[in-house]
Amino acid sequence: MLSSPSPVDRLGMSIEGPYGSISTDFLRHDMPVMVSGGSGIAPFISITRDLVFTTSNLKSTTTSQILLISAFKFSSDLAMLDLLFPHSKTPSELLNFELHIEAYITREKQPISENEQKPLRPSGSSLIPRMHPCLPL
Repeated sequence: MLSSPSPVDRLGMSIEGPYGSISTDFLRHDMPVMVSGGSGIAPFISITRDLVFTTSNLKSTTTSQILLISAFKFSSDLAMLDLLFPHSKTPSELLNFELHIEAYITREKQPISENEQKPLRPSGSSLIPRMHPCLPL
């Protein structure tokens, strides 16, 4: 019956692309959202490093926040996030915007305890990392 739809346990989805030409004008958006999985973070590392360089040379930009959502198989893969910043300075010295990172771990069975988490880099007020384990169904 149309009046009482059955609940959906799972939702199938497909993500394709990218299509079209690559845009480099990321500063025109108020809050760019970048979503990656595994090694797919590579272009976003380049984009973030470019934004760090560009915004450090500009007095003002429209971009005040960036959201990076990444999924990794294992917590050891989180080391890729260290590549977001040059190693010569801490993130708080580099950023003229807030970088929010949501990292999801998809293959580990147990959530990582606070004692086992390796800090990404010395964090300042501009870097706001959040780690979320995704436990298998």
